[in-house]
Amino acid sequence: MRPKRLISLLVAVCMMITMLPLSAVTAFAEDTSASTEQETKDGYKYAYTVNDGNATITEFLGPDDSVNPVDPTSTVSYDIEIPSELGNCPVTGLGEYSFSTCYTISNDKHLCELRYNIRSVTIPQSVTSIGKSAFEHCSKLDSLTIKGVATSIGAYAFASCTSLTSLSLVGSFQTIGDSAFVNCGMTSLTIDATITSIEKYAFSSRFLTSLSLTGNVQKIGDYAFANCTSLTSLSLTGNVQKIGDHAFDSCSSLNTVTFPKSPTSIGSYAFDSCTSLNSIEIPGTVTEIGDCAFYHCSGLTSVKIDEGVQSTGADMFNDCGQLTTVTFPESLTTIADGSFASCSNLNHVKIPARVTCIGDSAFSNCTSLSEITLQDGVKTIGANAFFPAKRSPRSLCRTV
Repeated sequence: MRPKRLISLLVAVCMMITMLPLSAVTAFAEDTSASTEQETKDGYKYAYTVNDGNATITEFLGPDDSVNPVDPTSTVSYDIEIPSELGNCPVTGLGEYSFSTCYTISNDKHLCELRYNIRSVTIPQSVTSIGKSAFEHCSKLDSLTIKGVATSIGAYAFASCTSLTSLSLVGSFQTIGDSAFVNCGMTSLTIDATITSIEKYAFSSRFLTSLSLTGNVQKIGDYAFANCTSLTSLSLTGNVQKIGDHAFDSCSSLNTVTFPKSPTSIGSYAFDSCTSLNSIEIPGTVTEIGDCAFYHCSGLTSVKIDEGVQSTGADMFNDCGQLTTVTFPESLTTIADGSFASCSNLNHVKIPARVTCIGDSAFSNCTSLSEITLQDGVKTIGANAFFPAKRSPRSLCRTV
């Protein structure tokens, strides 16, 4: 088609559109987004949208104005049983910031106190997803019941709910998002559910004292429990396979760790600075150990590495100054760089027969080491492997 004829055709189409009724023009650019509705249930008002016959709560609007007008100075507590149905549609989702946003009273007046008045929440069976920051900063929330089959808890969903002191997750969850419960006030946590993944910083909190993962958790994300400085015991008796970088970094009160017989990977700095940990047993299923996995566990006195493990991680036990006893498996073939550097109380080491390589500075600055038994299989001994000079781990520039 010639350019002039194409231009003429476009002009004609534009003229036809301008002559159409307004309703017809609207049909060309129909807005497919769901409209927001409002409804009051059990004395509380909710804004929601409907898609494919399912309702998602987009905003909690507080008490029904006609029954109990919103008062900016009120300190009343809200006990919310989230409705399972709005607009004759099942409520399947709690949207992003749905219970943590500010409520607009008028064009120039906003009320941000609603989230601070929420005391208890019951989430019904119909809900399958809890969105990002849905209850963030609901600092008075002290009771949470999730009855349903929610498959995911979004990032920051319950972040900084400092009054939430206990939590038991037994539903059909699959993922707990980044920082979902960061800085919450819970002291104990039991996860016995279908959850397969706990993401970054999900439960990082100084209040947590005990943790039990007995369900189907397979992945503990980076920093998931970092800086849980009050955590004293850890039971991983489920199906945990991957423990992420810094997963339990700086859990300085942690003295007991029980691993299942399933982990394949322990991340870098996973238990860094767990200074109260006194003994550890590495399961034989572990095939990958990151740098400095147990760096500066200054209270650690004994280590047992189970049969099946073939290599230690670089700087794995660097600066574990109280470590006196290490039991190696016969399956071990490599002792990585700096694995036991600065273990100043380690006094004797028996290297298994299959070990062919001892890395650089593997036992450097082990100033009490008086007896070393080497087997014929050792082919490579790295620089300063037994040199009495302190070795710093590969990276000390880190932020937790």
